[in-house]
Amino acid sequence: MQFAFKEESAGLLAIAFGLLYWPLETLIHATIFDEGNFTELLLSPSANEAWMRLLISFSFIAFGIYAHRAIRQQQNMNKLLQQQKVRARSVIESAHDAYVCIDTNSIITDWNPRAEQMFGWSRSDAVGKTLLETIIPERFHQAHQHGIQTYLLNGSGPWLYKTVTTSARHKHGSEIQVEMAIIPLSGDKQQEFYAFIREVPHRT
Repeated sequence: MQFAFKEESAGLLAIAFGLLYWPLETLIHATIFDEGNFTELLLSPSANEAWMRLLISFSFIAFGIYAHRAIRQQQNMNKLLQQQKVRARSVIESAHDAYVCIDTNSIITDWNPRAEQMFGWSRSDAVGKTLLETIIPERFHQAHQHGIQTYLLNGSGPWLYKTVTTSARHKHGSEIQVEMAIIPLSGDKQQEFYAFIREVPHRT
């Protein structure tokens, strides 16, 4: 909070310094350097002195206005991004499909309530584990690891950007048929994979 206050006030401080520079500079000359009467120096400076004061004051005021506007715009943008994150999180939390996010090591980094219901793992238990430990049947482990390595090498993968049908494992060991769509995206620090999964109803 203190840092945010200082950041927001930087432009205003620059403007204030620009407005006060003329009398402050005059006061320094009149008292420290003993160059004459303060009122005379303030109201009737030499031409060179007046131009210097005006230039410096204008520079600080212009910088302050620019900085204040830029900081406000950045704050508004950050606020908008935060609102969008909240809305996106709300959509994910209320989605009918299970949502699972992993990194390039297959470690689960996100897991919505529908995934909890579908696979039996709570979010707190699932996040930090790998897909191999949780929902991928053992017979698919090698193919899954190969698929991630292939994508990291050449940016392609047969399971990406389309809906595929496969088997997934419940926490208690049983398998369910699911439809899954996987989208790879670059996150803040590394590549991530976002999966949207829907259980396929049993046909009789």
